Amino acid sequence: MAGKKNFVIEEGATFRRIVRLRRNGAAINLTGCSAVMEIRPRDEVAFNLAPPRGQVEIAGAEGKITLLMPATETAQLAWSKSSYDLLLTYSNGDVQWLLTGEIIVVHR
Repeated sequence: MAGKKNFVIEEGATFRRIVRLRRNGAAINLTGCSAVMEIRPRDEVAFNLAPPRGQVEIAGAEGKITLLMPATETAQLAWSKSSYDLLLTYSNGDVQWLLTGEIIVVHR
């Protein structure tokens, strides 16, 4: 079952959040995994957090996933509220739904 986490993005500021995966206090090895964050402003896949709009980086042995959207991209967000899903694909092809929630954009 996916965890629930809401994020706030400030318009024109870099958005960087780290998700750490642990089991019994130890990092889960994510070597060979890939991840995608789907962001949907209006119940449709608007875009994935992927170049050039942003990126999802995985530090495999550390069990760490970094979500990043540069300030040049957050400055272009016209919507105020969106839903998202963060999906992890293992090297064997299994897909896990890690997180779901809302993204709130704070406009200047």
